Amino acid sequence: MNSRLTYILTLASFGLLSSSLFAQSLIPLDLGNQWVYHRELLKDGEVIERDTVRNWIDISFDIAGKEYYSLHEFGDVFVVRNSRKGQFEIDTLSRGEDGKFLEVMMFRKPHKKKVIEYQTFGEDRVKVYPTKERIQSIAGDFDCIKYEILPGNNPDRKIETYVAPGIGIVFQKWKQGDKEVVHRMIAFRLR
Repeated sequence: MNSRLTYILTLASFGLLSSSLFAQSLIPLDLGNQWVYHRELLKDGEVIERDTVRNWIDISFDIAGKEYYSLHEFGDVFVVRNSRKGQFEIDTLSRGEDGKFLEVMMFRKPHKKKVIEYQTFGEDRVKVYPTKERIQSIAGDFDCIKYEILPGNNPDRKIETYVAPGIGIVFQKWKQGDKEVVHRMIAFRLR
């Protein structure tokens, strides 16, 4: 094979691989999917409490022709759906002028070269970073997209979330008063 053809095939396959993120779900939504985490509460860098938590999907339903899922995540329940752009969430605490629940982008797929910042609920914002970070966990090593969730009422209480596309949340941490809460994935099962 001549070198020019090899070069063209290499570029074509690179283009297909780099665009695969946009065809893949950030957090795969399917009935029965589950993720298990070690949850640690740290004070001054020392673990003062440790337990295991599980995230899972147990219901799917249709709203206006779009498939949504009930995602139990770190003690809360979210109504979510995936799209080519990322993961949307329904804001069940407020409604639009038409009386319908509002849908917001929670985890947007990253830009190839720059940090993107966007608004979610109220004054809350999210930053998504373009380069992946390698996160090690008991469940494996994953190339993850970093998200910083910045609560509008308390920007010092940011939540760092690392998502492996096609797998889910691998690592998450945030401040809780003078303590830090950390979730590290230890197992997952996808359908």
